[in-house]
Amino acid sequence: MQLYHHPYSLDSQKVRLALEEKNIDYTSFHLNPLTGKNLNSAFFRRNPTARLPLFQNGSVVLTDTVEII
Repeated sequence: MQLYHHPYSLDSQKVRLALEEKNIDYTSFHLNPLTGKNLNSAFFRRNPTARLPLFQNGSVVLTDTVEII
């Protein structure tokens, strides 16, 4: 499981808190939308809207905070 997020994003913080409370192991990837890191081609293929946070588990990709939680 992978979580792509920005550390200061409130939605990202909510997701990280929920994952930690549920003791779910995940790999964290920090992306800074101010520098355009969420617009690179590899990330954009997974998430055409380029929104953060993005949670990926195998082929399942979730970008809505409530769905991830």
